[in-house]
Amino acid sequence: VSTQSTGSSGINAEYGGSSAPPLPPRNPSLKGASSSSSPAPTAATPARARFFTKIFSGCPLNINCAGVWTHPSKEHTYVLLGTEQGLYTLDTATRDDPTMIILSSKRVTWLNVFDNWLLTISGDHTYVYSHNLLLLHENVKDEERQVVRKKLMASSRLNETKGVKKACAIVNPFTKEYTCCVLTTTSFLLYMWRPDKVKFECIKALNAPSPDFNPPLFETIIRSDEAFPSICVAVYQGENNRLILEQVNLNGSSVFISQHSTLHSLLTLCTRLRVTRS
Repeated sequence: VSTQSTGSSGINAEYGGSSAPPLPPRNPSLKGASSSSSPAPTAATPARARFFTKIFSGCPLNINCAGVWTHPSKEHTYVLLGTEQGLYTLDTATRDDPTMIILSSKRVTWLNVFDNWLLTISGDHTYVYSHNLLLLHENVKDEERQVVRKKLMASSRLNETKGVKKACAIVNPFTKEYTCCVLTTTSFLLYMWRPDKVKFECIKALNAPSPDFNPPLFETIIRSDEAFPSICVAVYQGENNRLILEQVNLNGSSVFISQHSTLHSLLTLCTRLRVTRS
C-alpha cells in the first residue's frame, strides 16, 4: 500500500497545521507480496480479507483507532484511521492500488463517525475536533486535481475540551439525539449535535472529582427514563454471577460515582461496552 500527502498546508489551516510530517515510506513489498511476518493471502482467502492484508501487512503507521464511513452519493466505503502520524483515509473501492491519503498531520487517539461527520481527539495538546467528512474529501480531490481555490473549512475545534483525557459518543436510541461526553482535567462536558445550527453545542458541564481522575473505562449507558446518558467508568466482578458497574450520571447537578449491580445477561444496557471476563 502507498501513502499520499494532500499537500504541505494540510486540509484545514486550523486543524492540519502549517506542514505535514514525513510520511511513512512506501513499501514495495506490499504490492503483490506479503511481509515476512505475515502469511501470504491465498486464493481461498475472502476478497475483503485479501484487500486488508495487502494494506496492513507491514504497515508502518502506528494505528490508535479506526472507523468506517460510506460516501452518500458515490456509495464508496472509506476506512478512517487515527494514527500517531495523523488522520488517514482509504477508499476501499480502489482495490487494484489501494492508497492511504493523509487528511491531517495531527496525531489522533480516538474517533467516532456519525452520518457525514467525524469526531476526533487530536493533537499533542489534545482537543476534540469535529470534521465534515464530505468537505475533507472534497479538499483532497481538489489537491489531487491541482485545483486552486480557497479550502473549505472542514474541521472545527471544541474549545472547552483542551486537555481532553477521554471521550465517547452515541446516538440515543430513544430520542435519536447524538451526544458526545468528554472528560478533561477539570470537567465532564456533554455535547449535543444541533442539526439546525450544524454544530456541536456544549449543553452541560460538571466538575470532575479531581484533576488526576482518569478512569480505565469511559462508555455510555442509555436509559429510556433519563434525558442524558450516564458514563460507565469501571466494571468489576461481584457475587453470584453479577457485575458491579461504576457510573457517573450526567443527569444530576454534580458528579457522583454510583455503583449498580447487574446480571451478565443484562449488559446490553451498556451500549458499546466490552467487558473481558477472566
